[in-house]
Amino acid sequence: MQFRIIFIIFLILLSISGLCFGQEIVEDENWLKGLGTEADSFPSLIYQFKTFTQEDVTKGKQRLKSIRQFAPKNEWEGIYYAETGIGDSKLIWNSEGGFFNLYFYHELKRFNYGRVNDSPSFVELINSQCRCARRKSVLLNEFV
Repeated sequence: MQFRIIFIIFLILLSISGLCFGQEIVEDENWLKGLGTEADSFPSLIYQFKTFTQEDVTKGKQRLKSIRQFAPKNEWEGIYYAETGIGDSKLIWNSEGGFFNLYFYHELKRFNYGRVNDSPSFVELINSQCRCARRKSVLLNEFV
């Protein structure tokens, strides 16, 4: 009898832990290849949708495709990286296609995309991602 009670309690705890800690994991083709990131070595990308949504992924793919269609107009446009110690953080931009910023460590952790306001004295990156309540704060890096 005691064994049955312990077994039932174990099953209940096991099912509750799956509900509390389970994350939706999605595998997708690697659309980040060619950026010179750690992602180049992975045949597919894994998302857990902790800091972005499926809609963000679709729009991010479109933005990155748009950026890659235009050649850089000057020496400032192109790909920048920030040393994070763990993983890769990249910014790719041009004035016509916009910008795409990512952080990758074994999976796509965070990304950001939008349009660019390029003037002779400054470059402004204007975020186009929607603001979702479940999204955590975005990792900010300074690219110099």
